[in-house]
Order: sequence, then C-alpha cells, then structure tokens
Amino acid sequence: MEKLFDIHIGVDVGKFSHHITALGKGAEILVDRPVENKQEALESVLSEIKEYSQRCLLVVDQPGNLASLVFAVADTLDIDYGFITPRSMKKSTELLGLYTRTDRVEAGAIATISQRIPELVCTKKQRESLMAELFVLLNLDRSLTVDITRATNRLHDLLFSVHPPLEATLSKAGLTSKVSLLLLGKYGGPQRLKRSGKRRVTTWIRGQKGCRDHAQELIEACFSALEEQSVTLGEAEVVETIISAGATHLMQMVTQRKLIEKRRDEILSHFPEDAILQTMSGLGAITSATVLTEIGSISEYGSAAELACYAGFAPTVKRSGKTVFSSSKPRGGNRRLKRILYLSAERSIHVCEESAVYYAKKRSEGRCHKAAVMALARRRIDVMYAMLRDMTPYKKENG
Repeated sequence: MEKLFDIHIGVDVGKFSHHITALGKGAEILVDRPVENKQEALESVLSEIKEYSQRCLLVVDQPGNLASLVFAVADTLDIDYGFITPRSMKKSTELLGLYTRTDRVEAGAIATISQRIPELVCTKKQRESLMAELFVLLNLDRSLTVDITRATNRLHDLLFSVHPPLEATLSKAGLTSKVSLLLLGKYGGPQRLKRSGKRRVTTWIRGQKGCRDHAQELIEACFSALEEQSVTLGEAEVVETIISAGATHLMQMVTQRKLIEKRRDEILSHFPEDAILQTMSGLGAITSATVLTEIGSISEYGSAAELACYAGFAPTVKRSGKTVFSSSKPRGGNRRLKRILYLSAERSIHVCEESAVYYAKKRSEGRCHKAAVMALARRRIDVMYAMLRDMTPYKKENG
C-alpha cells in the first residue's frame, strides 16, 4: 500500500443498494448502513465519511459493473478505491471466523480486511501498474515463443543431419524437456554420448536437480537409438559442438519463459476477472491475460456487439438509405485480440460439447472450417461479455 489511510470503507455492492461500513483508525465504526445505488445517496454518505478524515480508502469485493457507480463517485470526491479478489476475500473471512453472510457482515469484513491486511487490497493505481506490467510480460512471452520455436527447429535439423534415430527418440520425449536439453547441452550428440557410455551418462544426469525420476527411461531409449546407426554423417564433431551451444541457449530461454509465466500468474491472481474468464472452456491463462490487457475495462463497451466490433468479428456493411449494397467478411479490429479469441474458439471445439454442437451446426449450413470457427468465436464473445459485465462464471445454459 503506497500510503496509510485513517478510514477504511467496506462496501458490499448490490444491484439496487449497497451496504457501507466505515472504520476509523482504532477500528471504531463511523458509518454502518445501507445506501441506495444512486449518485446523490452515495455522494452524501461518502462526504459524511470524509468529514472524519480526508485520507480514506474505499474497498469492494466485486469490481464489476455493480461497483462502477461507487468507484465513479469516489473518484469525484478524491477518495482512493480498490478491491479484494473473491479468493482472498473467502480465505480472509474464514480466518476471521465470519461465516454469517449478510450484507452488513460482508461490508464490515471488507473494511476489517483492508485495515488489518492491506496487502490484499489492489488499489486503482496498483491495478493500472499491474496491467502495464502484464502487457509487457505478454509481449516478452510472445517474442520468446518465436525464438524458442526457431531454436527448437534448428536443433531438430542439426540432430537429424548427424543421427536421425536419436533425433526421433528425443523428439518423442520432447526436445524442449529438461532432460533432453541437459543431455544435448552436456554431450552435444551421438559421438560424445557413445564415448561417455551409458553408465557415466546415467550417473551424471541423476545428479542434476529434478531429473532423477525421468532420466533413466530416456537414456535407455537414446542408447538403443545409437545402436541403430554405426556410420558417421558429415562433420559430426563440429555439428555436435553447435548442438551443445544451441541446447544450452534454448534451455536458458525455456527457463526465462517459465519465470515470465510464474510472474504472469501472480499478477492475474490480483484480477478477479481472470478467475471468471478461465471458467470458460478453451480459455487459459494466456488468453485471459490477452483479453484483459487488450479490452481494458468491460464498462467501456455498451454491448457485446461493440466488443465484437473492436475485436474484428463484425462484418463491414455498405449501406445507403434502406439499401444494403454489400456485407463483407470481418476484417480489421484488434488483430492480437482477434487471433487469440479465434484460437480459443478452435480449441473449445475439442473440449466443450456446446461449442462442438454449434460448430457442427455451422458446418452443416455449408460454412468452411474458418467461417464456422469465426461464427463460434463471435458467439463466445456474447457469453464472455455477459460474464465480465455481471462478474459471473461460465454456465452451460449460457454457452
């Protein structure tokens, strides 16, 4: 928390009214009452609270559309505001022994948590800072993914040029796995592996952290593959030196990407929208993070159609008066968002029954694969918009 606050205001938000509890420095209750979800009523109670001190922090546990008017009024009165994620809220109320779920108890719990455990509160400035960091991390991750793919393909080609059976064995195990990269980084290829021998290689790899349980089977497979080819192809020694350097560099990039993923997940834990989005089939951490960074606040879009237009899923219509001259395929929009939503829809066909049925319906209407996936992605935007607007998880009947 960037600064200390004299008053902590907990707000249990609702559609028609909120319950507001304000605690002073000594945890004394300054205000504790329901307030209508109207600008005048909110301004009145928040102005009353500000008379005790100018240093106030307003906190909610549902930062969706239900809290938008509360935040707007707090902003006009120069009151800092933030939220507690539902996961943190649940754990904290259990620790405080608060099992009764009434509006008054919830508001008091929010105020108490923000006062006693301020690190659980994500303020507006912190949210903006985290969103900016998340955007940078996603760009780094995309760049690393391209580099890792390029380096992996190069490693496949080099291995195949000196020993195809060994390349096939390591490809089956996963060339970017830790054991594969450690073996290649240390020994480079078939000639050095043969000279070292199975026993020495096994002893060495078992001494590497995190490799004991997975190494033996792969080493057995590698040495079986080495027996399939006795001839030496090309400049094997030179190529193996290049393979060793390439594997070491690839392992560094893979490690770096894992660190980025860890930090990305830490940041996403501060966004309750992430937990909501990931309840939707075919949508993981990368898709959720991309959606959050690219669309910003869902309150900026008046309807799902506006969001679809921004994402590039709305067709271009040429019209004059009552006559429609043409309706072309969706083009333009936010290309990064469009791509990730398309891939998410394509993935959902294999893991979600509703998506598979809708896709099959569009194919039966004569649409090609791409057009059917585009239609599915557009339909999923409607569901996604409703989820973020109401801060409710995915439900089968809605999808």
